[in-house]
Amino acid sequence: MKSSVIFSFLLIALVVALSEGFKPTSPPVTSTKEPETTKEPYRPKRNAPPVYAPPTYAPPPPPPPPAYAPPTYAPPPPTYAPPPPPPPPVYVPPTYAPPPPPPPPVYAPPTYAPPPPPPPPVYAPPTYAPPPPPTPPKPYYPQYL
Repeated sequence: MKSSVIFSFLLIALVVALSEGFKPTSPPVTSTKEPETTKEPYRPKRNAPPVYAPPTYAPPPPPPPPAYAPPTYAPPPPTYAPPPPPPPPVYVPPTYAPPPPPPPPVYAPPTYAPPPPPPPPVYAPPTYAPPPPPTPPKPYYPQYL
């Protein structure tokens, strides 16, 4: 009940404030009779100073803040969180060791090769035998011819 009364007063105040802002600026017409003007309209003279215009004032300053302002609290002191855990290591494929050397061969007794051929004889010039003694001539027998 109390809030609806306050709301209605605020609504009325708003309507009044808005209607005040839309007042007509020209004065109301009081007579339909043409005004008699015998005076010439104002024409400024050449190189004459401008007609005085009243200064335009700045809009009024905003209203001061209300007397009550909620207290401004200082932010709480920072809480220091523990450092984040280190990132997981980057995957590195395993490096494989070189293959082990082949196992030593199984022991087999040596197979003997045949003996090498004898070396060639050392060259020696031939030794010549003395010529045989001459044979005696055969006797000539004509009857055996």
